[in-house]
Amino acid sequence: MDTCRLNLTHFHPLPRTTAPPADGLGGSMYGAIPAFLSLLALLTPAWAQNRPPSVGQQSYQRGRVLFSQKRYVQARTLLGKACASGKWDACDMLTIMYVVGLGGLPAHSSMVGVPFSDAVPVFEHDCETGEALACSHLGYMYENNIGVSENFAKKQAFYSKGCVGGDGFACDDLGIERDVSCQMKSAADCPVAASLYAKSCDLGFAQGCQHLGSMYHKGIGIERDDVRAQALFSRACSAGAAGACRELETMGRAR
Repeated sequence: MDTCRLNLTHFHPLPRTTAPPADGLGGSMYGAIPAFLSLLALLTPAWAQNRPPSVGQQSYQRGRVLFSQKRYVQARTLLGKACASGKWDACDMLTIMYVVGLGGLPAHSSMVGVPFSDAVPVFEHDCETGEALACSHLGYMYENNIGVSENFAKKQAFYSKGCVGGDGFACDDLGIERDVSCQMKSAADCPVAASLYAKSCDLGFAQGCQHLGSMYHKGIGIERDDVRAQALFSRACSAGAAGACRELETMGRAR
């Protein structure tokens, strides 16, 4: 698998199947494309820029150029090859194309099967050898029918491996599951959700900080603490979580 993985707080275009507590996250998926493309170049590590590109990386780079030129049919072919090789950034861009409907695809096209399914064994191998991001990728794929059929048990298992391995997105997703359970039926899940959000936040995932801040602000499952909530919202806002910025504004108006 190509390990040049960008830290864009896990740019995942599809909504999660289990929504987090209302956090204001959302917006136009298509409108996010220009920002995503510009950030790719800025955030690619220098060591990755200076080494010979792999075949998957070459296909991704060429596909990305075609995508920016709106030559979506050609871009789709190259991005498909890159995704199949385990280049997750290419899979991300393909996901946009399948959801929005670009490159000759109808909107909301099924993503079960190739080229996404070809990436599954690559991620499985890398997950087994200890790469946390590969485990998280698989969890996301099983959550959203990308290359594979939806499977809650496998989603949970791969996210758990990703979280244990140090991936904040995976911890946050697991926290969301427990948070929903906490609010709906099981008080025992509340401290577990808070703990997972805290780990996600400590690992640098902005939404983990935001979701933990929401728990403290609402006082659901844990004692209400607006000082902690404000600090967490501020941290998440500084890291780019727009919903956390709005929470800060709301708290400021309420005073």
